[in-house]
Parts: sequence; structure tokens; C-alpha cells
Amino acid sequence: MGSAAVFSLNVWAIVVFISPLFLTLTNFSGLYFFATLYGIFFSIPALIVFLLTVSVINKQIKQTIYKKLILAAIGFIFTFLTFRLLGGFIKQFWAPYCITLVAAIFIFKLNPSERSKEDS
Repeated sequence: MGSAAVFSLNVWAIVVFISPLFLTLTNFSGLYFFATLYGIFFSIPALIVFLLTVSVINKQIKQTIYKKLILAAIGFIFTFLTFRLLGGFIKQFWAPYCITLVAAIFIFKLNPSERSKEDS
């Protein structure tokens, strides 16, 4: 499995399993199971897009901080839009997911792709 895939799966897992904890610590106790299942189900398409985005950015950009800033911005926007498109009472839960996503992007190491190593 490539660097982009490992990074993407790590970020996805943290968002899916940690973000619902923030909801249960606030006003929504007992919501963890529902929020986790919801997160897994609705984030599969986002995971695929994120994986492809990480792969392209990892090959095109050399500076790690720029990669992570771009991924954080894209991830934040897509996560926010997903919650807004789903609407209803769900749209109010976007913040913990966006915050966890951005934090996870900066926590996990993103190794350079093989192509960008060869270009150096």
C-alpha cells in the first residue's frame, strides 16, 4: 500500500472514530454508535476522493507543509459541504468532523511519493 493510501486511511479512521466522541462530550450523549456508523457510511465516497487527492498532491508538491495546508483546506471544504448537502439536523455536526480532519492531516506523516523522490 502506498504512502498516500496509508496516510488517507489513517486520517479517515481518526475522523470516523474520534469525531463522534466530541459529539458525545457535548450535548449529544449516546450518539457515538449512530455517529460512527453514519460517518463510515457517508464518508466512503469522501475517502476515495481524499485518497486520489492525496496521491496527486503528494506527487506534484514537494514541500510537506504546502501539501498538508492544501489537503486541510480541501478536506475542510468537502466535509463542510457534505454535512450541508445532507441537511436536516445532521448539518449542525460539521464542526467536530472538520476540526478532527484538519488535526489528523497535520498529525500523521505523509511520506513523499516515489515519483517526487526521483525528481529530487
